[in-house]
Amino acid sequence: TLTFYMAYATTMTDTYPAKTPLSHFQDILTKAAAFATDYVLPVSLGCCDLAGDFNNDGAVDITDLTAMVDFMFAGGAPAPCADEADVDSSETIDITDLTYRVDFMFAGGPAPICGDSGM
Repeated sequence: TLTFYMAYATTMTDTYPAKTPLSHFQDILTKAAAFATDYVLPVSLGCCDLAGDFNNDGAVDITDLTAMVDFMFAGGAPAPCADEADVDSSETIDITDLTYRVDFMFAGGPAPICGDSGM
């Protein structure tokens, strides 16, 4: 989402240079935020070997959490297997997966599950 805002803002400032009023720029960002808020990554089922292994390195650990945060907020690479990243089995990869993962790792929450298969 943040990457989208940055790309959109950069495009708009290139298209509408400094003479554009700030209120117009703020309106553009508001519209961009409304669009980005509704975006979720659909999950295709079938590749999950280890639920929660976002970076596909064969382990579920802090590097998966870091990779997921990087993907969601800094334009990092998506998970090689979306099923393994969809740790709450909601068929989307979104902020609830991040919350679920943090709860599992640091608060004794339920273990990750694959996609919507629940395995």
